[in-house]
Amino acid sequence: MLPIVFITDHNYVFPTCVTLRSLRRTKRPENRYAVHVIGTGLTGTDRDLLKENCPDADIREVALCSLPLTCPTHVSLAALQKFELPLLFPEYDRMLYLDSDLIVRGDLSELETIGLSGFWIGAVSEVLEENSRHAVKMGHTDYFNSGVMLLNLKAWRENHLPEKLLENKLREPWHSFMDQDVLNWTCENKILYLPATWNCTTMHYLASEERLARFAHLTPEEIRALKSSDQNSAFPHIAHFAWVKPWNCLRRPSPFVREWWGYLTPGEKAAVKWKALRKKITSLLIGKKKKSGE
Repeated sequence: MLPIVFITDHNYVFPTCVTLRSLRRTKRPENRYAVHVIGTGLTGTDRDLLKENCPDADIREVALCSLPLTCPTHVSLAALQKFELPLLFPEYDRMLYLDSDLIVRGDLSELETIGLSGFWIGAVSEVLEENSRHAVKMGHTDYFNSGVMLLNLKAWRENHLPEKLLENKLREPWHSFMDQDVLNWTCENKILYLPATWNCTTMHYLASEERLARFAHLTPEEIRALKSSDQNSAFPHIAHFAWVKPWNCLRRPSPFVREWWGYLTPGEKAAVKWKALRKKITSLLIGKKKKSGE
């Protein structure tokens, strides 16, 4: 049985529900997941929606971090709950963490067999050249995306990693990401880099074929599947929308966005389209005002 955990707040409940749908529909019948959702600021309706999309899920409400921390991205303080997972789930020695801006395209049970002895995290490397600066700024040779992580919770507890991560968050000099920089900084040399099929981001789609072969270790067949966004291909197992979010895409420019929309009901599609259109109109009006000097 593979334990899987999500972290969400009120604003991300809907994407979490879509990801849960993809997780359930792509699981092979003979395999089992133990799904957990850590929530902050959830309403009763939020909890009902999560249960509706994953009836067996364990939903736990936790308090939002009260420290005066900020991040220049869309990521909320809820992401810092990643640091607490070994303490929240003492019954597990390993656990798979998944972001909510992704779809699962294949059964994930193979991750149960990956050995984590000597490692704290199993994750996928970033591949864009512009992302290499994050490794350089901390003196590392590689840098991983924290949206999909296979966690060695037993090693985290033994090495007091929750305390170290929070301490490093308070003294980090970069403030580029809510959790990702600190995880990379703290866990250097304890990362098992996984094949990109387990966390294929928009960055992988934008990277050159040479970089995909060199850093993501993809085969020519996998690269062709990625570049063509072939929905019939088994690659990747996880498609992660780490840049353009599907619910903001009226033209659906990112790979596998159409597949994400396929998990929505007609009513949800209409609501998401209207919200994205309203957001675009608001952005255009604000830009027009700034340009005219109002």
